[in-house]
Order: sequence, then structure tokens, then C-alpha cells
Amino acid sequence: MNNNKPRIYSPSAFIIPEYRMIQLSNGLKVYIFKGGESDTLKIEWCFKAGRSTESKQLVSKSCNSLIKEGSKYSSGYEISEYFDYYGSALTHNAGVDYNSYSFYCLGKYFDPLLEKFLEVMLYPSFPEDELITIQTNSISRLKQDMDDADFNSYRILTEKIFGSNHPYGYNSTEQNIRSVGTPDILSHWQLNYQTTDSFIIVAGNVTNIILQKIEDNFGHIGLKKTPTRTDLKDIERDMRPIKSFKLEKTQSSVKIGIDCVSRQHDDFDGMFVFNTVLGGYFNSRLNNVIREAKGLTYNIFSTHDTYLYGGLFYISADTSQDQVIKMNTEIYTQIDKLLDKPIPKAELERVRGYLLGTLMTSFDGVYNCVETLRSCLVEGVDFASVQQLINKIATIETTEVMETGRRNLSIDNLIEVVIG
Repeated sequence: MNNNKPRIYSPSAFIIPEYRMIQLSNGLKVYIFKGGESDTLKIEWCFKAGRSTESKQLVSKSCNSLIKEGSKYSSGYEISEYFDYYGSALTHNAGVDYNSYSFYCLGKYFDPLLEKFLEVMLYPSFPEDELITIQTNSISRLKQDMDDADFNSYRILTEKIFGSNHPYGYNSTEQNIRSVGTPDILSHWQLNYQTTDSFIIVAGNVTNIILQKIEDNFGHIGLKKTPTRTDLKDIERDMRPIKSFKLEKTQSSVKIGIDCVSRQHDDFDGMFVFNTVLGGYFNSRLNNVIREAKGLTYNIFSTHDTYLYGGLFYISADTSQDQVIKMNTEIYTQIDKLLDKPIPKAELERVRGYLLGTLMTSFDGVYNCVETLRSCLVEGVDFASVQQLINKIATIETTEVMETGRRNLSIDNLIEVVIG
């Protein structure tokens, strides 16, 4: 009988896959990831048309939602049925900085689906009746969500950090949902779609024939110059803590946060590691102490969200109202400990192995690769920044984690929101 246990290997730095970028005749950039054994494809057209480009609150999301609801030649129902007939679906995404439309398909159905895709993207009709339906549904969902403590605490936190007029800080209301009209949507579409800042990502079984079809169909489109953005609102931070129990919930939702660096900043890689140590995975400080050891919550985590023009660092937890003060005191204690002295080397090695293993899954298959590439492009960094992040995780020292946290976090500057 062989009692030899298999060796356990810690993940190490690795080389990320390569992609290819071409420019069509009109200058439109196309990012290509080839791979996969099946004859499948994904194409996505991304536009710098998110919240940070708005002239009116919520017009970005309204515009992106309405595009698929009708074209010059087809109704929204006909468009949906067309994609469904070929085993596909037209998917849209509205972000804070970029919006996009995409579809997956079998290679043999690429031609008819691409033709319909271009019809939808180039000739939207923005039907008034569909806009009213979208707005009615949005208001209905908002009324349901407003009874949720976690939803409310996040809304209040982002507004207090960025300000009620900032694209990263304003919140949906029934009034600003209803205020968006089809002229607003048409103006937003004309200004921000099919611009020089838009780009295409195509992945899967991308042959030269497919690339020629992309050139033939997209290369003639006239691209408008991307509008210059000089009016992005300054952050209007409100440091006053908020405590409200008007929802009369047995559990209170706690959010503690601050604006933080974007992926373009030199400190991003270090903050990526710092956040993981504090509350970014199951074996983090917050989870081990506050959830496991002290039993003050069932769920606690920290996260670092990044955007094109900034970032948001926050801690989220739920607890009973009578434990809020005790839990929050312990949260600040754990932050203070991380900022006060370097973490043990063994703890950093666990985090290092976890992060490298997690990042490996970001490149497991061509469609995961393309999602990783997309996240880089919409946040203003090159794909090579992921390799830089991997190398930093593999080599970062304990003192560097502490020093990066000190440069970007201060307990005195954290904003606290408690809703229950």
C-alpha cells in the first residue's frame, strides 16, 4: 500500500495569453482572442457611452436598454425572435463608463446574426411605448429594492462619497427615471455611439474569413470624434455618518468606505493585495475575526471597485442592531492593525497563493480571457497591466502591503452608513 501523499504546489507567477489587435479601414479597433475547440464565436461592440458621458442622469442606461427594442426595420419582438431562431441572444451591458452589445453564436450562423446586429446598432428606432414600459418596470423594481437594507446602504454610501451630482454617486429615483425622454436618448446615442473611442472584441474560432467579414461590415462605418469630457463633477464628499432604522429590519446593513485609486494608479496592485488580506476572501482578517471568532455577522467582506476615472473601497456587513457598534469597532481595529505593522509572511503566502490561483481562472478558456481583456480596456489600462499585477502579487513584500494601505486609507476619512 502506497501511503505517499501527493505534493502540494503553491501557484507561481505565469504568463498571460496573447491577443491580436487590428484596425479596420475606418480606424475602428478590433481585439481578437482565438481559441476553443468548438466552432463558436462571440462579438461585442463597446462604446464610451456610460454614466460618465451623460448630459442627463440615467440617459445612458435608458438609451442602452432601448436600442434592442426596435430598429428602422424590425420591432423589438422580431429582433428577439430572430436571435432566438439561431440559438443566440442579443445581450447588452450598461456600465458607469462604457456600454456594450454582444452575442454568442455558432460559426455557421455568424453571417445572418451579424447582419441583424448591425441593423439594431446602426438604425435604432427608440420606440416611445417601449421606453414607457422600461421606465415603468424600472420604477417597480426600485420600489421593491428600496425595502432592502443592503441596497439602501450602498446607495447612500456612494452618494456620500462622490456626491449626488457625480456619475458614480447619483441614485435612481422615480423622478429622474421618468424625466428621460426619447429626444434625450437620441441625443446621447448620436453623441456617444459609433465614435472613435468605441472598439470591438471578437473571440472563439476567429478565422481570416470572419475577420474579412468584420472589415466588410464595420470598416465603412463613419466614426464620430469622441466628445471631450471636461465637465466630470468633482467629488463632493459628505463625511457625516448615517444611521437609520426606519426600515424596521432585524438586521442592519453596514457600509464603511472611501473613494480610492483606479486601475491606472501605481498603487492599484498593492491595494489589490491589501484588500484581499483585509476582507477580500474567506480567510481574510475581517472574516476570521468578526465572523468566525466573534460571531458578530454571517457575512462580511471588503472590496475595491474601479472605474475609468476613480475607484471605491468599502466594507460591507450585516448584523443585529444591538451589535452594530461592537462590530464597527472591531472593523476599525482590524484596519488599524493592518496599517500599523506588516502582516506575517505566512499570511501573505496564503494570500499570494489564493490570488494567483484565482487569476489563473481568469484565463481558463477563450471567453474568460476576453472578459479579462474587456475589463482592462473599459478601465483605461492595457492588457499588460494584468501581467504586471501577477508579477506584483508574486513578489510583493509584507511592508509594501502595509505602506500601500497607509497611502490610500485613513480611519479618519472613512464614511460610515448603517441602515436597518
